[in-house]
Amino acid sequence: MSPKISTVRRNFAALQTPLICPLCRAALNLQDNSFRCSGGHCYDLSTKNYLNLAPQQKQLAIYDADFFSTRRRIFQAGFYAPLTQQIADICHDLQQQLGRPISVLDAGCGEGFFAMELLQNLGEDKAEIIALDLARDGVIMAAKACPGLKCVVGDLSALPIGEDGADVILNILSPANYQEFARVLRPHGLLLKVIPGADYLRQVRQAYNLSPGQDSDAEKLLAAAVAGYNTTRLTYTLPVTAAQAADLLKMSPLAHHHTATAADFNEITIDLQLLSARF
Repeated sequence: MSPKISTVRRNFAALQTPLICPLCRAALNLQDNSFRCSGGHCYDLSTKNYLNLAPQQKQLAIYDADFFSTRRRIFQAGFYAPLTQQIADICHDLQQQLGRPISVLDAGCGEGFFAMELLQNLGEDKAEIIALDLARDGVIMAAKACPGLKCVVGDLSALPIGEDGADVILNILSPANYQEFARVLRPHGLLLKVIPGADYLRQVRQAYNLSPGQDSDAEKLLAAAVAGYNTTRLTYTLPVTAAQAADLLKMSPLAHHHTATAADFNEITIDLQLLSARF
């Protein structure tokens, strides 16, 4: 057994969150360097420190390594630091209440920035974090940056996680599947969903000559799906360099449908809602 795969196996052998087969939904168990189910399906661990539980599905072309590298530069520059701190505080409080390590699923993790920040904040002895996304390039980037994460290529519409498998689900600026979230969360569990406000990246919209944004309908959809939720709004404006302005244009989904005049703005507005919900 190569040293690389031995390290990956040790990482996944420590996994406490139950995984299930994406094809037959039976429990997955680690055997040698693969996860296998009673239905005969097999999923090999990658030497790049991730597990592909969506081998038949392809990532969208726009979500490539270059896209995720751009996002990581913006995240690492500190533009989302208040959000990462809020999430860490909530998860820390829950961990203290439970008095044991918590299981966190970052559903739609992208390049894994928020999962990595949370793991570093709480510590591996206080949290197990699964970073899951259908975009393989993002998952690989997360696995490389933070070996302590459990990185999985998986589909949000049919999560490869067993029932009552997670204490916390992170769903940050990503599509949601509330039926799956309710199935996966434990009775005391929390969904931490982040949605954009009307002023989110306002300067980017202006660069694309688009009308002002509107508050997302995601809160209404969440309200219809959960028993109750709390909301925290984070709104602030920070200066940006020319290179950061260019990255902000590039990482926006608008870049695939519109042409910007120029990245000539020198500040950016962050306007987010953090919704903390229970089913």
